[in-house]
Amino acid sequence: MYKTDLPKIAIIGRPNVGKSSLFNRILKRRKAIIDQFPGITRDRIHAHVRLDSREFILIDTGGMVLRHKDKMSAKVHGQSQEAIRESDALVFVCDLNTAVTC
Repeated sequence: MYKTDLPKIAIIGRPNVGKSSLFNRILKRRKAIIDQFPGITRDRIHAHVRLDSREFILIDTGGMVLRHKDKMSAKVHGQSQEAIRESDALVFVCDLNTAVTC
């Protein structure tokens, strides 16, 4: 994890809505693995970002699911919760073709 006083921004949302794609797009390089199969991102991924004269730490997270199917999905959700706690701002990503559910 980055030890810094830079602002932290976490990208959060349900599984497979494009969080890692957005993360890579902002970085202008491929750091997060992306795939059509949901659940690829499990741990938080941090990156130092410089846009124009602004710097911040961007955090990619796994999907947030309130009803956990197994221990792994519960742990992924816990990683997302930790990212929320450590962040100064959140970017919520959703799929407009999928209904909002819990």
